Amino acid sequence: MAKIAVPSLGEGTIRRWFLLALAPIVVVILAFCRTPGMGSCPDSWRYAAVAIVSRQIGYAATRPPGYPVSEYLVIGLDRLHLPPEILVWLSIAASAVCVILLWRIFEYYKIRLPWLLAPAVVLCPAWAISGSQAIENAPAMAFLLAAWLVALRSDGPWTGIFFGLALATRWTSIFGLPLLWIDRRHLWRNIGIAGAVAAAFYAPAWYVAGLRRPILWFPAFSLISRNTLMGLGSIGLAAMVAAFFVRPRVPPLAPALVALMTVALWIRHPWDVRYLLLPLPFLVIIAAYRKPWWVVAPLAVALAVGTPGAVIANRARSAAYDRATAQYLALHGRQVLPSWVCPRVIVATDGRLRTPEVQFVLPPIGSVMVWRGHRGPKGKWEQWPE
Repeated sequence: MAKIAVPSLGEGTIRRWFLLALAPIVVVILAFCRTPGMGSCPDSWRYAAVAIVSRQIGYAATRPPGYPVSEYLVIGLDRLHLPPEILVWLSIAASAVCVILLWRIFEYYKIRLPWLLAPAVVLCPAWAISGSQAIENAPAMAFLLAAWLVALRSDGPWTGIFFGLALATRWTSIFGLPLLWIDRRHLWRNIGIAGAVAAAFYAPAWYVAGLRRPILWFPAFSLISRNTLMGLGSIGLAAMVAAFFVRPRVPPLAPALVALMTVALWIRHPWDVRYLLLPLPFLVIIAAYRKPWWVVAPLAVALAVGTPGAVIANRARSAAYDRATAQYLALHGRQVLPSWVCPRVIVATDGRLRTPEVQFVLPPIGSVMVWRGHRGPKGKWEQWPE
């Protein structure tokens, strides 16, 4: 029986032009996916709140343990009188860069159809929603993928530099540490450089705001299953599970270890679909490694097919948050605000909502909640419980 030819772009001019065209195509699609303002995620609005409150108290962290790259950036934008919504476009640009990086990584692992699979990963529901908000997940993934690609090429100290920037952008990038093992010859050098870069960003923030561990909660199984289905889509999830069992192969060690650890983190903390961004590329590597093109092509299509419905649901969620914020503002602060609406109130009132009962400010570090308008006896911000 004659073999079916594998679809390929080859190595010539067509391939290069398609590679260059992917980035603007992804930018346009993600720009359509975005919601008004900073995005639908409450954490994305914390950056706008930090920009406002930093005028009064200096550096403030959005949430523990701090996300200094994005926090320094949004504070700098505010000092230059530029809107914090620029973070949204930086996140979209980082997602476009991730397409190119994923393509090159897939080529290194000889995965079929990298030109189709790479944009499908970035345009899956979880990434389309997260990559179009002012949140640090997509930029951190761009730095992590860059470190991965440079490690595959064993190309100087850039592995450590990019990995350190990934850590400084989002602390969960530490789960990508096995990627440094790929360049074993320079392992300790890269670990030292990454630690120095991360420390250079975290040290000033922790000196000003103090050190606090990240908050992780044990979830219910229903939350894990719901957000997994929302982040991948039912068809995408089914296609990925099927790809695992079709002609299974032993995956590369480093991506497999990262996939194992990041999936464990997702099970431990699945509160938002954007947390799926971290394990997603590594799971795709395992699912598509040394598989025929007729397995990879349906997987790529299935990953992206659920995105329109997820975007519509995300816009409805953002609209509901906007309505709830307007309702709280109409009450003039005469009740305690839940933590998810407080950043929007801070932005809407330019940092404060003064009433005889309470005024709202942002603490130096920790969850953005409702706080009394005075400092406690030890200089700490007093929390007004919800």
